[in-house]
Amino acid sequence: MNRRLILQLSSATGSAVLGLMAYKGVRWRFQSNTGTVFADNKAVDVEREVDNEIESELTLKQVQIFFRHGARTPLKTIPNVEQANYEVRLFLAGVPHTLYNYTLRDLTGGGARPESSLEKHYRKHTLKGGAYIGQLTCLGQDQTYMLGRRIRRRYLDKFGLISDQYDPDSILPHSTNTQRTIDSLRCVVAGIYGAVHLKKAGNVVLYTQDIGKEYLFPNGHHCDFLKKLTHKTLTNYGNIPGVKEERLKLEQVLGIDSSLDPKEQVCMVDVRDDIVCRKSHGFQVPEKLREFEEIVERYAVGMVVYANTGTDGKLREEVVKLAMGRSLFMVIQKIEGAVKGEKGPKMMLYSCHDTSLIPLLVAMGIYDGKWPPFAADIAIELYEDKKGEHWVKVQYLGEDMTERGFGSPVVSVSQMKSALSKYMVDNKRHKELCGATFPAQLQAPSDLNLPEGSLLPDHQETKEESAEADEKAERPAGM
Repeated sequence: MNRRLILQLSSATGSAVLGLMAYKGVRWRFQSNTGTVFADNKAVDVEREVDNEIESELTLKQVQIFFRHGARTPLKTIPNVEQANYEVRLFLAGVPHTLYNYTLRDLTGGGARPESSLEKHYRKHTLKGGAYIGQLTCLGQDQTYMLGRRIRRRYLDKFGLISDQYDPDSILPHSTNTQRTIDSLRCVVAGIYGAVHLKKAGNVVLYTQDIGKEYLFPNGHHCDFLKKLTHKTLTNYGNIPGVKEERLKLEQVLGIDSSLDPKEQVCMVDVRDDIVCRKSHGFQVPEKLREFEEIVERYAVGMVVYANTGTDGKLREEVVKLAMGRSLFMVIQKIEGAVKGEKGPKMMLYSCHDTSLIPLLVAMGIYDGKWPPFAADIAIELYEDKKGEHWVKVQYLGEDMTERGFGSPVVSVSQMKSALSKYMVDNKRHKELCGATFPAQLQAPSDLNLPEGSLLPDHQETKEESAEADEKAERPAGM
């Protein structure tokens, strides 16, 4: 079967990539005024072969991987619905091929793991079956182990970036300070090296840090602006025209009258969380909720995107800076360090959350509008060509991504830095922005087809509503 491929190339990368496209059996011609490459080929997958040819001409120098934890127990349960039975011995037992001894250290000071206020919160809430909320399950352990196996196949077996013998100088495993992300990191590392080898190595170190210093998720603990935005989203998104009507229908089915007690208002994010956890672990979704799954998904995604990236325009830029701007700054710092030949790990693993990945995807212009699944990953790869020039490629869920404004997944370091610069902030600037005056009024989300200039509703909160929203606003995931 004949195939015809059209590859759009940016002007800056076109000449470099074209030099790699003299692939035997393929006829190439370059249309200079459009920057378009045409290829005719027979009975081969041209895109994959060209991709492999490009990679064969480049040397991988570094990779930074942000990944969401695996499947977990829910953070919230749906009111007036029987809970799923998360029996501890069936759902939370350690999966043998992920288990080995490791030391958990403070990233900044090298001491013992800092205390986790989030874990204290989780352990106050026990589900049916005895499990705590927000804990990595056996399924989640397997999901992140399999992610580790995929990482091994690409970066050890294919590229030889790091040795198959564990070396603490070649890999930096960093997790947020929640047990589910720490356990997920353990499983990913097990997938890369194998638990048997890691048991023999005996010096495995994983890192975390105090929540006040953490930059791997939108951290409202010490950022008043972010906390207020999440608070406003939680208390007002459900009152947006269109959303409100669907919320009231759902509440009626659940036997809830939030007009009598506003703090009983159903949160679409909480409902989605319970549903997704049930379905992931083989539990049936309660029949009365099945007709609402699609609408819950839509508005839950809308809420989490609004709370962690704002809406279009200046607010989006500022919120993404606050949410993950320090992580983006770190990514570019590490890339530039590698380009300069500075010594450091070749593989960085960042175990984080859904709310970490969404702002990163938005900043790169590759967000698909969907909630990142359990164990989703973003890989930022740094390459060097034979001329000593450096290039960056981003993968999401194991697939090459073409960032906003570029015609190829392979871009120069300067292009990557330029594309992300408006979202990048160092610690000093982040602190300044966190103390900025919060807007008196917020634009409503732009994806709900509301009249232009519509504002986010702002109702008078009760003390109970305000306290619950504040508590949720300090969580790194699920709001």
